[in-house]
Amino acid sequence: MGEAEQKQVSNKKEDDDIISLIVGPFAESLFVLVPLIVISIVEIYKESSFYNIISSSEWSFAAAVLFGQALIKVVQALVVSHNLKTGQVQGDKIVLIVSLLIVIGLIPSLIILAVMLISDNKIPVFIYFQMTMFLLGLLSFLYSGALVKYVEEERDRIAKDAIKNSKKSN
Repeated sequence: MGEAEQKQVSNKKEDDDIISLIVGPFAESLFVLVPLIVISIVEIYKESSFYNIISSSEWSFAAAVLFGQALIKVVQALVVSHNLKTGQVQGDKIVLIVSLLIVIGLIPSLIILAVMLISDNKIPVFIYFQMTMFLLGLLSFLYSGALVKYVEEERDRIAKDAIKNSKKSN
């Protein structure tokens, strides 16, 4: 096999690895997305405008759920990654990610949810902000889910290498 063919095989494997990291979190996110799609379809059937669809407080609710689930995924990655290779966890990075998810994601999503629920007049800036938070929540969830999958695969690889090395030494 030539160098070009080896590079193509390597690139294909990297693409497959990236896809496998995202498939699980995407499947999980469908449980948040499908109800929003159903609500949107019903609103379209009722001849609601696009503005009415995106001004629904369900988007803020979904953003809060996604940010919360992303937090759980990050903590799960922390637990799984404990004792990998060095026996130490990069706690400062995990604390930063968790703090960002709470301060930049979860809290603003809940504030926007409250504003959208109590407001009689839907203020455009809040509608756009809730949609932005929804998209950020979805991306955060997908990223953190991929992180967990990566850490689990790394743990499994290290365990297999340890077993293989122990068999060689016997």
